[in-house]
Amino acid sequence: MLSPCGFLAAVSSSSASSSFWGYILPDRQFAPVQEWIISSAGTWGSLLCAAVWGLLWFQTQSSVLRYFARRAVRLQIFFALIYYPLFTLALTFGDWRTIYDFSLAPTLATITAVVHAAILAAHLWAESHGLYEQTIFNSPSSAVAFARLAERAAESPTDLRLQDEYISELWRRGANHQAQARIRVLLRQHPQWADGHLTAALIASSLGRRRHTAADHAQKALQYGLSEASHLAIAHRLLGSHFLNRERYDEARQHFEQALTALQTFLPAERTAHNLSVAADLHYSIGLTHLRQRQNALARAAFEQALSAAQLAAVPQQIEAIRQHLAQVGE
Repeated sequence: MLSPCGFLAAVSSSSASSSFWGYILPDRQFAPVQEWIISSAGTWGSLLCAAVWGLLWFQTQSSVLRYFARRAVRLQIFFALIYYPLFTLALTFGDWRTIYDFSLAPTLATITAVVHAAILAAHLWAESHGLYEQTIFNSPSSAVAFARLAERAAESPTDLRLQDEYISELWRRGANHQAQARIRVLLRQHPQWADGHLTAALIASSLGRRRHTAADHAQKALQYGLSEASHLAIAHRLLGSHFLNRERYDEARQHFEQALTALQTFLPAERTAHNLSVAADLHYSIGLTHLRQRQNALARAAFEQALSAAQLAAVPQQIEAIRQHLAQVGE
């Protein structure tokens, strides 16, 4: 697999060869070490390009250049050290079959294995800690406000409310893995931090993987005591969705109803479109639990309440989804 840099490296290694999709096919016999160099040239060229992009990433002050540098480093490493080696394994030929041919160049193959593993470990660590992520801002003023929040959070590491605000802001601005890495560290230090567990639940839910992790954190948040009604509503809503997906309808409905009760404690004072939309979603979810248990009359009542709240919130897509289920109940 040849990047532009890898192409130049391969050409310099062999003056008598042809290529197929980046794979070098020598048309004359080479010494074992020469074969290894020809086969590895593209990969080393890709890694050289990644290193150049990495230097730009850490040296430039331009957020645009940093964004593209991050993406370029991640892409080069993924294709050079993950995708192409795996692709080669599925074939009877390929550069990586030569690179890891220990009978051909055992010392070079061993060095490559060590370097390969080290770079992959660093890549996976960077991926899990969000180093490839970049926060997104709508305006220069929001970027300045975020930078100030980051400074305050760094200056006050024991202020959990401030840390939660900073982590939530990271999450809202697209740095999901950075937020997840930070909340994990804090929860190891403060395992009974209820609001921290709720934030961890929201982040895990947004990442879409290991949904049971989100449910575990939501359960711990309730166990350790959430003080705000809105936070109670969020935790119960997450657990309701968790049990609904697992077809545990009675438990799901119980949590949706508790979320709705918590929401209604402040809904009269904060009758915003967002809160009304959330109320509509909770009634809709309760209706789904009844519908899947073939309790059509109860499902219709819940869907009608959901429709009423959605119409007040003026959310067309939500209204349409509820009407479709109402029609289904009526069949």
